Amino acid sequence: MKKNVIWKNIVVLTVIALVSVFLLSLVYQVTKDPIEKAAAAKQAAAYKAMYDESIELSLAENAVTAITENKAALEASFNGAYVTDAMVAKQGDTVIGYAITAVSPKGYGGEITMAVRVDITADGAVVNGLRVLEQSETAGFGNVCGEESYWGQYTDSAKTEAVIISGATYTTNAIDDALQAAMTFAADYMG
Repeated sequence: MKKNVIWKNIVVLTVIALVSVFLLSLVYQVTKDPIEKAAAAKQAAAYKAMYDESIELSLAENAVTAITENKAALEASFNGAYVTDAMVAKQGDTVIGYAITAVSPKGYGGEITMAVRVDITADGAVVNGLRVLEQSETAGFGNVCGEESYWGQYTDSAKTEAVIISGATYTTNAIDDALQAAMTFAADYMG
């Protein structure tokens, strides 16, 4: 009799597990597109917020190819940081820089994804804007990178390194890796 009860329990638990997997995959399929659209809208808004209205942003001609071809080199050079998107910023016919999405996997709480305004100057690439798009850093410490009080320090400031966040070394280093990857990508691959 105990063998029948055991097999019955195994069958019941298996059916419950299969139904749960089916429902989770259904929820994933339903929410996948809206989440991707919301992320793309957030990225586009961040790009626009870093430039004034006289700047035109458009997809860089060779961005997709450059991103694909140079991902491994950027990851090797900047602790795994890489670029996922690049738009060219023009004032009239003059290219002034790039709006780039960079990701660093080395934040204390995992990946930090940010939109970076990289301007090309006579001295090289500099950061003149930053918006953190996604992060899971520690509340009260590293998560301040997502607040205007932090990213506002990059607005029109020609930075070449991350602004230090007190008590959040991993976060600061991750932001710096992503900034360096974005500047290198803009200067070497897009410029």
